[in-house]
Amino acid sequence: MKNPSVDLQILEELSNLEYFIVKSPVNTPEFWKEWQEKFSRAYMGRIAVKKLIKSKKVSYEELGKYKAQLSVYEDILFYLETLKNIAMSLRGIFMSDPNTELDDEDAVSAEKTVVVDGRKYTIAGRIDAILDNVVGIEVKSNTSPPDEPLPLPWHVTQAKAYNWLFNLQKTWLVYVTPHGIYQFEVSEQITEEEVRWIIREEKSPRWSWECRHCEFAPLCHVPRLKKEKEGGNASSQ
Repeated sequence: MKNPSVDLQILEELSNLEYFIVKSPVNTPEFWKEWQEKFSRAYMGRIAVKKLIKSKKVSYEELGKYKAQLSVYEDILFYLETLKNIAMSLRGIFMSDPNTELDDEDAVSAEKTVVVDGRKYTIAGRIDAILDNVVGIEVKSNTSPPDEPLPLPWHVTQAKAYNWLFNLQKTWLVYVTPHGIYQFEVSEQITEEEVRWIIREEKSPRWSWECRHCEFAPLCHVPRLKKEKEGGNASSQ
């Protein structure tokens, strides 16, 4: 006898996976556009889930769920890679190793030099992944309350800087939170003049949370002055 609950679960899973089905005819311009969109979504999802698993911030029960989700993304990417290989073969192009996996383990680094008032400054960055040399992916683990608006402004600035540093068309900010996975497209590039302005600006830290994550905080006068100011305000009340 069939189990109705199992049938409903299968239908629900099929509904969730339907997005990744490429419906355009193979090797048409529409196919490649649709394929890239769905591949990028699955690829970013895999990176996000891997990063969440490695963060060790999830419970044992959640870990099993995310590992199962990672396996689903692997299957989706295998399906999409198979479609791509079929389309390439129709063009007379055959992959030398169809089982080669994309490496998302190592981040990509780059640096540029800018001159400000006669001094050279090296701007260096390290992004989580780059697709097709033009699309960046930066994954953020965020445990903030669900009502905090995303994306966070300093992350947007970071993504704009990556677009400039790596010559990217856009960068996807992917937030892995206890409330879900959210992604935001940042297509603007920071300009070199804006980089010079940031270097010239003396305000540091620019954000209140920076001192908590700065390795130089124990040696810096800024946290000390902040504590002294807060103590002075408290004593005057």
